[in-house]
Amino acid sequence: KESWGMEMLFIDFLCLRAPHLATAMPETFEAGSAWLRGVGDAAAALGVELQFCMACPHQALTSLDIPAATNARVNGDSGMAVPDMVYSSALAASVGLGWSKDNLRLMAFQQGAAPSQGATEVQVIFAALSLGPAGLADRLEGWPAVAKEGTPVVTNRTLAMSLCAANGALLQPSFPLTAVEAQLAGALAADAAA
Repeated sequence: KESWGMEMLFIDFLCLRAPHLATAMPETFEAGSAWLRGVGDAAAALGVELQFCMACPHQALTSLDIPAATNARVNGDSGMAVPDMVYSSALAASVGLGWSKDNLRLMAFQQGAAPSQGATEVQVIFAALSLGPAGLADRLEGWPAVAKEGTPVVTNRTLAMSLCAANGALLQPSFPLTAVEAQLAGALAADAAA
């Protein structure tokens, strides 16, 4: 941990891991949960926090038995679809997991991304009102050409610095932004009507 400067272990694509473990170990009903608890024990032994990524509801509930599990990334890859975070962030918050969103792109929307994906400022607000981490995902200048050392990153420094103190520590609420019952009920009604 000290030699790597590691503070958090990130487990990606949990929604795929449990089915694969169940296939590999069909005689063990709890294979996925046992594996997840083992990862949690290892993280605790190293003194690092554990972040779940794209967890299924049963995996989020398993986090109740894993003290090292402190955070969940509540959306799929790319992180642009804000509506996808409504139910998963509510579940994460209800079991005591701080949530974060994937890929905070601070310049993408000025460069022609679809407006339906949400404005840059909305993405920043969601990142700021989560419990982090906030992962900047802006591209290197000239990407996909091979980047040379010193190649500038295309990002909005003002927006990036609005998420942290001068020393880089994230500014975080004491509890992450979470949908209330009326919002959840409204989202359910909208889903049923579609």
